[in-house]
Amino acid sequence: MPSLYRDYRPKSFSEIIGQEHIKRTLKNAIANGSFAHAYLFTGPRGTGKTTTARIVARAINCEHQKKGEPDNSCAICSSFLNGTSLDLLEIDAASHTGVENIREIIERLAFSPAEAKYKVFIIDEVHMLSKGAFNALLKTLEEPPVHAVFILATTEINKVPATIISRTQRFDFTRINNLELLQHLKKVAKDASIKIDDESLGLVVQTAEGSVRDALSILDKLAAFGSVDRQTTELLLGLANASDVRKLLDYIIAKNPAGALDHVRDLFSKGLDPVQFNRNFLEYLRALLTHVLGAQKISSIVDNQLSEDLARHASGISLNRLLFCIRLFLRANKDFESSPSAELPLEAAIVEACMSDVVSGGTGNGSAGSNGQGNGGSGTAKISGSAPAKIQTKSQEKNNTEKFIEKSEEIIEEAAQEVSQEFYQGAPTVLNSDVQIINLQQLTENWPEIMQEIKVQNSPMLALIKSTRIKECFNNHIVLTCEYLFHKESFANKKNMDTFLGVLDKHFNSRFTLEVLVEKTDQQQADTLGTALEILGGEMV
Repeated sequence: MPSLYRDYRPKSFSEIIGQEHIKRTLKNAIANGSFAHAYLFTGPRGTGKTTTARIVARAINCEHQKKGEPDNSCAICSSFLNGTSLDLLEIDAASHTGVENIREIIERLAFSPAEAKYKVFIIDEVHMLSKGAFNALLKTLEEPPVHAVFILATTEINKVPATIISRTQRFDFTRINNLELLQHLKKVAKDASIKIDDESLGLVVQTAEGSVRDALSILDKLAAFGSVDRQTTELLLGLANASDVRKLLDYIIAKNPAGALDHVRDLFSKGLDPVQFNRNFLEYLRALLTHVLGAQKISSIVDNQLSEDLARHASGISLNRLLFCIRLFLRANKDFESSPSAELPLEAAIVEACMSDVVSGGTGNGSAGSNGQGNGGSGTAKISGSAPAKIQTKSQEKNNTEKFIEKSEEIIEEAAQEVSQEFYQGAPTVLNSDVQIINLQQLTENWPEIMQEIKVQNSPMLALIKSTRIKECFNNHIVLTCEYLFHKESFANKKNMDTFLGVLDKHFNSRFTLEVLVEKTDQQQADTLGTALEILGGEMV
């Protein structure tokens, strides 16, 4: 059977699932001829970034474009769809990370399109490019030829330099709504004559987590089996039965760690994936949290038993303990990567959830916040062996939630202050309210004058600054690099920091922050390694 993902890949904006804000904006821009020279598509995997990029490439070059949509039948569209056009270049930055790959693009830019109106360059997973490749790309994005359009796609926008982002038109793709994805899978299953029930499709949707590509890949796998029901789907996907997931919470509420471990180990012996089980359990805890707080309901597309189970568990667990459990199993989700045993993080979380009395004051012991029971909230919410505790009143839950949020904000603020003290030390007060934003070019151009001003203020400081070089200046945050730790530590001296930033503030009538990095040369690194090997009696291998 052909790949469903390829067969049902959208070929026009109207076929894309969700992303209405993006489709409308792009169609209007293309129809009006006012599209950008560079786009940045960011968002989770399988949400349509690369598909949209290809549609844009065809639409701006289509010979019979109508209201921003490509006709997908003209000569240009056909060559783009078949991958035979010389005017469309797609690069996977995950495997083409170097400067030479960007230079190939730059070389192609020198030539006019062979047959289309515009040359289109699609760079997928652009965050994987090296620093040198980004620098080469930056210059190209600043002054692209009129016949070129760049479309960058990434799942990790935080790794894309701000200088690149600022030179593109950014669109944020969101996960596909579960109901929309379910309707799409129903249509695909019907068109492809795949025998699968709605409950199984619902499990596919939940497993795909908003990714159309993942959903179709999973459906492909199930279709190869033949006629599929819910039990078969759970078996093929390594999913736990919903009742098995919820039974674990029964053991936790009853504070029965032995029973809980026996339960999950029995599931593991049947081939259940502990990582997937942990995710399923967290999803149920999330639904329970929503139910307890009376927030907007999480719709279930596969489970008619959900509402009854949520009501039963809500009557047996306090909000504090529920939050505590969520944090435990979130931690387990992170620990799977480093654990020598696949089951251990989950088992440890289960035992702690069963054994802990929960919960006092929000200290660093993993508690979820004060339960408001006497002594300033230092009491604990007890749940006896088999008799579940009554759920707290709405006013108690609201009070506990507010305290939990306040404590979280305090922790975040303390962490922010620590980071600020470490990296952005000594920033003097702004001279007036008319603050300027200085970029790297402006700082470099004014650097000689700044050196003269520092020489007047503190001549010994001049030698220290000359030992550094400017690496970056963005939003008035300056990054300097030096070769030795001594220079970095000298900058950390409050007097030196205040002098340097004071001169900058006065010169530009603005306010700056500073970060100093030690950046050794290759030769220095080799010398350091050689010294270490000599001391330790080792040798290069």
